[in-house]
Amino acid sequence: MPTREHLLEAGPDDDGRRFDRVLFKAFPEMSRTVIFRLIRKGLARLDDKKSTCNQTVHKGDRITIRYSASVEDISVKNNKEKSAAKSATKKSELSNSLEILYQDNNIIALNKPAGVPAHGPGSLEQEVIHIWERTNPTSISFRPGPIHRLDRNTSGIQLFSLSLTGARLFSRFFQEHALKKIYCGIVQGIIERSTVWEDFLLHDKNTRTSLESTRDNGKSAITQVFPVTHAIPIGPAMANGQGYSMVLFMPKTGRTHQIRLQAQIHGHPLSGDKKYGGNQDIQGYLLHAIALSITVKDYPFPDIMAPLPLEDRKMITSIFGNNCIDLLST
Repeated sequence: MPTREHLLEAGPDDDGRRFDRVLFKAFPEMSRTVIFRLIRKGLARLDDKKSTCNQTVHKGDRITIRYSASVEDISVKNNKEKSAAKSATKKSELSNSLEILYQDNNIIALNKPAGVPAHGPGSLEQEVIHIWERTNPTSISFRPGPIHRLDRNTSGIQLFSLSLTGARLFSRFFQEHALKKIYCGIVQGIIERSTVWEDFLLHDKNTRTSLESTRDNGKSAITQVFPVTHAIPIGPAMANGQGYSMVLFMPKTGRTHQIRLQAQIHGHPLSGDKKYGGNQDIQGYLLHAIALSITVKDYPFPDIMAPLPLEDRKMITSIFGNNCIDLLST
């Protein structure tokens, strides 16, 4: 029976990873059972030596994998020709309007439009992969991905890793609460003083909805709230006579739908957020990740600001006046 062979070379983003995990990424259409068997039989080798599943791969290692034609043919993820062809033929509508706020060798920050997913088909993640494929060093097992995920209808700063180093480093920053994120949003009712919202939340994966919970069953959610200005418009946009407030949110934890649910719990739902108690006569809500900074000194990462979309600026000006945009920029 004919035998196929692939010869790969480990790049910097494969360095330090387990042999089996590198192969899982390199050969996504091959089952893990088959890969385990090939390693065990010595048909998947490191530097032409029989290896174990948990053996560490290093930059420059040569990986050889041989399999019979009975194994389903596979596409190697680091095949440059296929990647280039795919990038050339699958240009997203996002490409022309993509706004890069910051980029280095490890990380890229984009200004995500509302209504666009962070990952999956037709997402910003696909655009980042197109950018990465044009310039990245050879990698068998790494592909860029979102370090955190904004909701589909939330706009603003979205971070993606461009290297394994970036993915690991910024994941640590999130775990250590070293990333300071600020969101702006329009809520119903008048908020006049800064406050801190502290709650316990529970996410229901079946309904994709977060719920208020108890200390025993939920996870702690803490958000600092800073009012910028407020207004009581005249006419149908009165928010039931309660007016609106432009607010800055600084979440200290990262629970799913945290700001949206806490706003509802504390009597000030995001205007237009129908899922979490917002008024029904406004289409969509405004929640924008406007600023991000790092509180550690061992990474040269600048403070980032994400300009508000034009339509959001128009809406803010119509409710709160021209000065509100200036206040958000300070």
